[in-house]
Amino acid sequence: MKRSCLGLLLFVFLFSGNSFSAVFDLNLFYDSKTLKVSSAETGSKMFIEGSALVDVSKNPHMAVGWAYAIYSSTDATTSTTTVSSSDMGPKFTWFIDKKEHWSLSLTYNLIGTGTYSTGSSDTWRGTSLKADVGWGPPLGDNSFLGIRLNYYSATYTESLAGGTSYSQVSYARSFIYPSVFVSYRM
Repeated sequence: MKRSCLGLLLFVFLFSGNSFSAVFDLNLFYDSKTLKVSSAETGSKMFIEGSALVDVSKNPHMAVGWAYAIYSSTDATTSTTTVSSSDMGPKFTWFIDKKEHWSLSLTYNLIGTGTYSTGSSDTWRGTSLKADVGWGPPLGDNSFLGIRLNYYSATYTESLAGGTSYSQVSYARSFIYPSVFVSYRM
């Protein structure tokens, strides 16, 4: 499956029309919390996504590519729970306006590997979906800096809990979060 997606990306790159145009994108979010009532409660969330896309049309401006993302969240009171995942898959972006300030993206992460840890560690496998809408004015000729509103939803269908074989499960997690992005468009 991964090979066919990379082959599709290479095909789009080679036959994308007039001239080669690319978009490189980095999307970041970090949040930290502390609450102290009777006992201290701490936590953090971090999301990092990078993507490389090629233009498939100029009017409307659309780009297709590959994204890789790392998601991690930790919550601690008397014990610490950590959920992290690394996902990758095809990404589709539509630049809504002519100045390319507004964008709408959808990423279907075909490969999702997560880890759930509360003392012992489980490995999860599944897929995820990420959608975002963003706005960013230009910093220079080809670079943009802006903000995004993101929706992320992961579904895990297999779990490896201390053994050697995966068992069927039905786990899910989802987030809605803001982020800052930097984009370079050639």
